[in-house]
Amino acid sequence: MSSPTTDATVAQTDFYVVINGERVRISGVSPTTTLLDWLRSNGRTGSKQGCAEGDCGACTVALVDRDATGKTTYRAINSCIAFVPMFAGREIVTVEGLADRKNLHPVQSAMVEHYGSQCGYCTPGFVVSMFEAYYRDGCREPWQISDQLCGNLCRCTGYRPIRDAMTSAMKLRDESKTAGTRPPGALEARPEAALHPDPFARRLIEPVAPAESLAYAAGNDRFFRPTSLAELLRLKQTHPAARLVAGATEIGVDLNKKFKAFPLLISVEAVPELTRITSTAEIWKIGAAATLTCIEEALGDEFPSLVKMLRVFAARQIRNRATLGGNLVTASPIGDSAPVLLTLDASVILVSSTGERTVLLADFFTGYRQTVLRAEEVMREILLPRLPAPRPGIVRRSDFLKVSKRRELDISIVAGAFCVETDANGTVRHARLAYGGVAARPGRARKAEAALVGKKLNEAAEPVGVILRNEFNPIDDARSGAEYRRELVVSLWKKFVADEKSQAQDAPLGFAPNHKWPNEDGSRALSHESAVGHVTGRALYVDDTAQRRPMLEMWPVCAPHARARITRRDATKARQVPGVAAVLMAGDIPGENNTGPVRHDEPLLATDEILFHGQMVAMVVGESMAVCRAAAALVEVDYEPLPAVVGLTAAITQNSYHTEPHVLTRGDARAALAAAPEKFDGEFEFGGQEHFYLETHAAWAEAGEEGTVTVYSSTQHPSEIQAIVSEVLHLPRHKVVVQSPRMGGGFGGKETQGNAFAALVALAAVKTGRPVRIQLDRDVDMKLTGKRHPFHASYSVGYDREGRLLAAEVQLVSDGGWSLDLSTAICDRALFHLDNAYYIPAVKFSGRVGKTNVTSHTAFRGFGGPQGMIVIEEIVDRIARRLGLPPEIVRERNLYHGSGETNRTHYEEDIGDNRIPEVWAQVLVKADFAARRREVEAWNVSHPQMKRGLAVTPVKFGISFTLSHYNQAGAYVVIYSDGSVQVNHGGTEMGQGLHTKVLGVAMRELGLPAESIRLMTTSTDKVPNTSATAASSGSDLNGMAVAAACITLRERLAAVAGPLLGIAPGKVEFAHGWAAEQGNTNNKMPFNKVCGHAYVARVSLAAAGYYKTPDIAWDWTTAKGRPFHYFACGAAVAEVEVDGFNGMHRVRRVDIVHDVGESLNPGVDRGQIEGGFVQGMGWLTREELRWDKEGRLLTHSASTYQIPAFSDAPVEFNVTLLSNAAQSNTIHGSKAVGEPPLMLAFSVREAIRDAIAAYGEKGGEVALASPATGEAIFASIQTRLKTEA
Repeated sequence: MSSPTTDATVAQTDFYVVINGERVRISGVSPTTTLLDWLRSNGRTGSKQGCAEGDCGACTVALVDRDATGKTTYRAINSCIAFVPMFAGREIVTVEGLADRKNLHPVQSAMVEHYGSQCGYCTPGFVVSMFEAYYRDGCREPWQISDQLCGNLCRCTGYRPIRDAMTSAMKLRDESKTAGTRPPGALEARPEAALHPDPFARRLIEPVAPAESLAYAAGNDRFFRPTSLAELLRLKQTHPAARLVAGATEIGVDLNKKFKAFPLLISVEAVPELTRITSTAEIWKIGAAATLTCIEEALGDEFPSLVKMLRVFAARQIRNRATLGGNLVTASPIGDSAPVLLTLDASVILVSSTGERTVLLADFFTGYRQTVLRAEEVMREILLPRLPAPRPGIVRRSDFLKVSKRRELDISIVAGAFCVETDANGTVRHARLAYGGVAARPGRARKAEAALVGKKLNEAAEPVGVILRNEFNPIDDARSGAEYRRELVVSLWKKFVADEKSQAQDAPLGFAPNHKWPNEDGSRALSHESAVGHVTGRALYVDDTAQRRPMLEMWPVCAPHARARITRRDATKARQVPGVAAVLMAGDIPGENNTGPVRHDEPLLATDEILFHGQMVAMVVGESMAVCRAAAALVEVDYEPLPAVVGLTAAITQNSYHTEPHVLTRGDARAALAAAPEKFDGEFEFGGQEHFYLETHAAWAEAGEEGTVTVYSSTQHPSEIQAIVSEVLHLPRHKVVVQSPRMGGGFGGKETQGNAFAALVALAAVKTGRPVRIQLDRDVDMKLTGKRHPFHASYSVGYDREGRLLAAEVQLVSDGGWSLDLSTAICDRALFHLDNAYYIPAVKFSGRVGKTNVTSHTAFRGFGGPQGMIVIEEIVDRIARRLGLPPEIVRERNLYHGSGETNRTHYEEDIGDNRIPEVWAQVLVKADFAARRREVEAWNVSHPQMKRGLAVTPVKFGISFTLSHYNQAGAYVVIYSDGSVQVNHGGTEMGQGLHTKVLGVAMRELGLPAESIRLMTTSTDKVPNTSATAASSGSDLNGMAVAAACITLRERLAAVAGPLLGIAPGKVEFAHGWAAEQGNTNNKMPFNKVCGHAYVARVSLAAAGYYKTPDIAWDWTTAKGRPFHYFACGAAVAEVEVDGFNGMHRVRRVDIVHDVGESLNPGVDRGQIEGGFVQGMGWLTREELRWDKEGRLLTHSASTYQIPAFSDAPVEFNVTLLSNAAQSNTIHGSKAVGEPPLMLAFSVREAIRDAIAAYGEKGGEVALASPATGEAIFASIQTRLKTEA
């Protein structure tokens, strides 16, 4: 390897990085290749691509680094936005390096034990973040664990099992250390610690060598890493166009999201003058390239507002790399650091080869993304005056208040910082008020400051607020409206003056640790069958397998209009780009140009018309993603824009629909309404939801001999992918094999939406004769794929004076988007669930699918059920508040109950064994509802601006596909002569634990341990004509099919074992790996011996199993039938706290009682309940989809669309499974659990409403938008307060 240098004329062509203890030589790699891309393309696929902007944590790796004192430490970092040369000569630890050949690392073991993984895609990133925590001294308390893990998103688990796993691992470490057993990680400060059994602990004893100079070249691109300020300034003078980079937390995003080129980069992170942090009695000197984590370590709690800012600035992975100077130099108007530093009178030192100057930070920013920094200058350090010693009578108060959709891992809507000194008389002597997010640059509120000085603080709050209202000019964007920002400028100031703290915005983000449930039945206590693969990175997803050999890549050409006519297409220039293998257009499709699952209205590639912004017109296939993107820009397409329909209001106004109405009736709703003593009308429109599966859509394909094609797809419906691919390629289905190894989440979003991408890779593979892969960029995935349907409801309802429902007429319109997809069935399920758990004597419900020019909306957990239920919950709450009754009383009075009419749905299906009243009663007791209601009311009286709310809501959810013929499943079980078993079934594993449950079914049916049975990859050549894994029916259908196959094999083996044991076949039982005589375990034979005898006796050891759900049918022509096999039910109590100054909230406690029948796996079911609940919370609160009037999706990335983060989960999360609840005629007495728990989250929405009701005059209705974002909550509070005024 060439020697290190930063000589511009003598550049290195290679360098080395130590990865998991192995010295790896790297050469020929572009300097802007991300560490994640390099790892994955070189076989280390444990680290995942989830967002490409450092906002999800799936890519997390650990860097061996130095802390603020120079001590060796591990730092978790985002590898998706870090460039490979940054780590030249440095050490990286990836998830693959944590376990040795025999043992998992303690954090990995804890994750397995506590069911900390479901789909497992986020798990490697979590594990590495936990790894950093394991070797940190300052990570013991729940709030510290939250801070450590807030940079890792999970869409499946609801976070409770992950936080319990981390708590458990840290507790065991500390307990063992106290006991003197020196467990892994318990490092001792003695020389013999070098003999520590944990190699990671041993590494922390050795120092980290300073980074060496580097001048690396690949092609025309250069990367320099100087090791002195003088060297840096020389390089900057030599290369004035070079971009300075420290942690790359912004440049990495520019590279990945904006595809900017950075041919010349100069790293500043090895320059001591820029990274050191020093202090005198008067001032702190913070190097501009010092990381935020080091700043927090060095400054400690000296500046409370600064510490508070740092902990919500960004995730720990970002803080471990981001620098204070970098944040200031970018001059972002929404940067969090500037407002705090402005209130602390910070200055910056700017240096160049000709000298240096000191500039007040207040004078540093000159405009949007503009500063006084000259081209030849570098920011060397930030000067922060130390706080004065306490002085008699002088009180100094400071605070930082950030408002964002979620408190962790989010960009500010508004950030306010305040520092005020008052004298002994309470008069303000010094005032600094600064804001971010409300103007083109962060800045001080100078007019307000001037008005404040010399006044009494409390007396000046209102007049200063009036000045603040007009001091800034905020704008609308994807995060909030301008008016909300304008209000926040004032209300944050008032909060500072009031000094009232909230759990939502101010308190440490802790949680109440829980525990693992005991379970004595081994087949029902299995850990997730892929858990070890998840925590070690060995579990392979679609793109992981694709990365293991060379393949062509793809990038789409997307339309820039929501609706347009295509007048010309020309790909000539694109096809001439070196490295381009093909540019596919509609004319290249040999078969049908369609991917629509029901109505053939979804062209794979657009022909003459564009129907949504982003619709694919062409697909470029090439040697690399960079080549494909460059060529895609050269594809010429001319459009004639046409008027677009965007939003449900526009669709209804313009009579734009996909379908005619479907109608359900019961009794005479019109007459019942007329006769009702109380009635009202209303309208309610609510938003959809992005699936945000951590693994975006992925597929790869290769053509085989005789015109065959094999497709690997991250799909919930392999048989439909097979059908679509065969139609597109004009092939019979027996020539197309589709495999679905596992998914990194699905939630309905991979039921139909993967059709196009699987078809495209198959088409490209056939056209080029080479294997082709695609994994969608997060932004592209979000722009092109469907969401949960937004709905509009208009209704009339009648009820009596005790709140009992008498009649309801409801008209639903869903936003189907540009094509029909599954929207008809989804709207139908909304109609079926408009009652939720409530008996309504007379109804007329109608539903219709609207047609708009946005992406085609699709299946999402609940499949329309949640949208129907939220309407009746809205109605019931309005009834309660109009009557002045507690909502929980009105809900209880309307529950289905008894038998006959009051236990029969509005579509005439009897509920049967109705457990709704039982779960309702249990949850009220377990939550101690009555006592807590009194506590909440008392707390609210003493807190004028912070309010708590409490609510309970039920769920009744029908289980089965409403399309009757989907209710079937097949299986194929193979037993080898050595007694080992392979199980094939048509279901797909997306994290819901289907394979784990099926494994348990096979264990019980065959009497075998888990290690004897292998669950195979779902493949259409093993089990044909399968239904989608959806509708909460995966275990019901596939479990029954597997059991049927196992029973067939068991009977065959019993016929063999009986004569060998000298008993009748009917007396043989299989258990614990033996065939034995019933009641006489001494007369037995090992299972594998029986199988060997069966083979010799020419008995088939392979069997197909089949199951179809009995006695279900539905006919919309008559609106008659029995659509559901049974009903799952549950109830939840939620308590929240709302901050009236900004609308932020936190869920303090949730108690759930849920009916899962006789659980197939309580640990898995608990995770499904919690994960579904938190996902439902997201839909109802923070997750907001926004399109502009041109039909462009504005919330199209991890940074603009906020799913629940680590501390958004309930602080206390209690789940109870209904006991003695075995369900007849289902697999081993179980009930479905995938979808129903999502709707339990209505309790959170209603608790928020309950808290809002505590503002202003008591009583009256509480209008609340959905999602109930902070902006919506704040608006609702203000409406009540203005009404009071």
